[in-house]
Amino acid sequence: MSTANHIVIIGTGIAGVSAAQGAREVDPEVRITLIGEDGYPPYDRTHLSKQMLKPEARLDASSLMEPEWFDQNKIQLESNTRIESINTAAQSLSTSVGETIKYDALVLAMGTRARKLPVSLGQVESTRIHTLRTAEDALRLQGALDDSKRLVIVGAGLIGLEVAAAARARGLKVEVVEAGSRILQRSCDQYTADRIASLHADHGVELHLGQSIESVTESAQGSVSLGLSDGAAIEADLMVVGIGVIPNTELAEAAGVDVDNGVVVDGLGRTSVPNVYAAGDIASLPVPGRHGLTRLETWRHAQDHGRCVGMNAAGQENEYKALASFWSDQYEQRIQGVGLIDDEIATTLIRQYESGAHVSFMLDKNRVLKAVLGIDTAKDVNAMGKLVGRVIPVSDHELKDEHQPLVPIVKKLLKKVS
Repeated sequence: MSTANHIVIIGTGIAGVSAAQGAREVDPEVRITLIGEDGYPPYDRTHLSKQMLKPEARLDASSLMEPEWFDQNKIQLESNTRIESINTAAQSLSTSVGETIKYDALVLAMGTRARKLPVSLGQVESTRIHTLRTAEDALRLQGALDDSKRLVIVGAGLIGLEVAAAARARGLKVEVVEAGSRILQRSCDQYTADRIASLHADHGVELHLGQSIESVTESAQGSVSLGLSDGAAIEADLMVVGIGVIPNTELAEAAGVDVDNGVVVDGLGRTSVPNVYAAGDIASLPVPGRHGLTRLETWRHAQDHGRCVGMNAAGQENEYKALASFWSDQYEQRIQGVGLIDDEIATTLIRQYESGAHVSFMLDKNRVLKAVLGIDTAKDVNAMGKLVGRVIPVSDHELKDEHQPLVPIVKKLLKKVS
């Protein structure tokens, strides 16, 4: 049982909801309040760039929990509520309507917001320019896609490319501008990224790589125009900006909580201030196999970390073992990855299947598996994902040979270390 009488969680995304779930698992009686600015019931943000951009999509199909779940678990949900300040000495919160809420344990799960283009580029506040982070963003973009024929996307990360696939399915002409030399630099190896780039090209998406934005203008006719660093210009009916996110740390910082590219936490999710925790995208935490602190931006991490931190806020002391993973559906392909791509990767091995599916294994100089990725190889990626962070005493030939199933190899290796 917890020593806290009232656990307050700020943020109604997957990290916040999972924190409430974890706290309730530990203590059936502790009072739990879940507070969020969003006016909608908690929803799955991964659906926003996937299912929600389909013409027939409805937001209620993206709910994280059925509405009755909160009542059944005695969790007080306060939507459309903004926290103005945190008083850590008094252990209280002030809301935008002047209410004061006392807490015994506080979990910060405010997540992130979309990064916008700098105002120095020109007319970046145009109503034809969209970001995609909230339900309101998705609903606005869904309507804009209905009335458009040409779309330009800035940023070739997962969000930008998922929007590109959704727009092409609607028949829009799509162009993608990326400042880097290739797509998906943070999340995929070169081979996987090249295959996805080819997939988009095959579906008619035009990629502009190694190009930065020099200017943004809006014509009298309502179109938006981008000036690129090579002197070219792209004109479209609307633009989606997918250039990363910024952690919502302002409340924490004003309250004196340590911040370093996110709210700094230890392995238990504890911040620098007693009785204050942080979970999910907002948390900057130690990750096994990496130096310093890392902020992870994946759904699975937010779910697992949120649950763990919620349990700890309710009185347990569970050490969180972070493991990054992601998935993305683009056209008819499923892209998955486990682990993080970093400078320590010395070798990338590719297993190719006759079907066209593949798996990429990324190892450091000591043959520690740093990451595994694949296209249409869910069973392989899920199995090998269990070995991320471990030495792989398997030959290159075995890893690359499509005729040697990976699942038995993984089972054998796990038995050796168990």
